Amino acid sequence: RLLFRKASGGSGDVPLGEVAEVREDTWFLRSYRNGAPHLILRLSDGIEVGFQIPEHAAWIVAVRRRIAAVP
Repeated sequence: RLLFRKASGGSGDVPLGEVAEVREDTWFLRSYRNGAPHLILRLSDGIEVGFQIPEHAAWIVAVRRRIAAVP
């Protein structure tokens, strides 16, 4: 599971077994913030979840490794 806290309050989690794709983009759901990239997870049902986090490149590698290891 990927557990997270929302900037607007609250928390959430994404089961890694539901992650179909990991990518990055400077735009997410019509949101652009100073060119800072978003880490975007596309889930098996087509829903996308986006994050802006420091060291996003390391996060992308880590999430990709973990979803590859999920049976």
